[in-house]
Amino acid sequence: MHVFQGLVQKYAIDFLVSHANFLDFGEEDFPARVDEQKRKVKDLEFEESIYIKRIENTSKELNDIRDVSIVYNQIVATGNNKKSKSSCESTFCVLKYSKSRSIDTDTYQCDRCSKIFHYICNGVFTIDQKSKTNRAGNNVTCFDCSDNPLTIQERMEEVEIWKAKLEKSHEDDQETWWVVNEEKRKAEKVITDRGDSGEYREKLDRFFKNTGYENYNCSKNWTGNMTRRFLRKCHIDEVIEIFPSTSRLEAIRHFLYQLESLMSSSNNEVKSDEQISEIQNHLQKMATFLREAHPDYSVTVKLHLLTSHLLEFVRKHRSWSKVSEQGIEHAHSDFKKLHILLAPMKNPISKGFAIVDACSGANFLIDSGDDCNF
Repeated sequence: MHVFQGLVQKYAIDFLVSHANFLDFGEEDFPARVDEQKRKVKDLEFEESIYIKRIENTSKELNDIRDVSIVYNQIVATGNNKKSKSSCESTFCVLKYSKSRSIDTDTYQCDRCSKIFHYICNGVFTIDQKSKTNRAGNNVTCFDCSDNPLTIQERMEEVEIWKAKLEKSHEDDQETWWVVNEEKRKAEKVITDRGDSGEYREKLDRFFKNTGYENYNCSKNWTGNMTRRFLRKCHIDEVIEIFPSTSRLEAIRHFLYQLESLMSSSNNEVKSDEQISEIQNHLQKMATFLREAHPDYSVTVKLHLLTSHLLEFVRKHRSWSKVSEQGIEHAHSDFKKLHILLAPMKNPISKGFAIVDACSGANFLIDSGDDCNF
């Protein structure tokens, strides 16, 4: 049963979900596969975070520049340029007169004149400029690095130039962020549960809800009974006809038809040669339609088991449903009970030994014919 669950989920459900998302998104460059669509959202989220950080940083730099401009105008108006303990070696130190508590107070040493300046007092406003000051021969502009330091008016002109550059950069980043944010929201709307789904995703959701497949797009929630109900011709036709007809969807339809026939033959009766030939025919058709539908998809382990080993197994044992993985599945329940029973043990190594001991004891009791309940 797990083989059929895996094939239905991987090669049918996931594609139908991604196809609905693709149609609802409405752009040709949108990824066609679910995993790529989810990665697209994550990439957009990351890109958005980059622009948000840029905008925040540029806003801080612009605030510093505006504070510097205010101080320079104050110095020009009052003619007061006295030094204080907090002053750097700049001819016109800004910090003494700035009233902003958030203004940048960091300093650096010019590698040419060797003087110590506050970044903002020497026209170093951006993070790119600051990073260059740590490199030798950086050619970072120094207002005081000459026989004739820049006058207050010349510094004000430099500040205005940088202010215009940063305002333009800030505006560009905001516009780009808006575009990225809109694309992210649109992608989230059709891929995740945030917001309303588009037309085709709503139809798909309605179909699965009406046929009893809640949380259908999560493989952990897809059960054997759901697979058996889904692999009925009426349900296959209904879900395929949600979408505009394409050759790929028709191939998926016929792939599911063959899977339905194979599931019907999955029982514990002894197979005749004719029935084995019929299984072989269904397998060949299933593989053909699957290649047509998904030529670039990888082959999963479950698909490999079905197409490469089923016939050999059936010819040898004349059946293929007398055994199942249910016994192994039951071990999950036993292990969970053990995990809860041993929850007070905080040391994972000690707990591991205790679990091994319990399982070994259970095996011994079962082998000796006694029952064991954890």
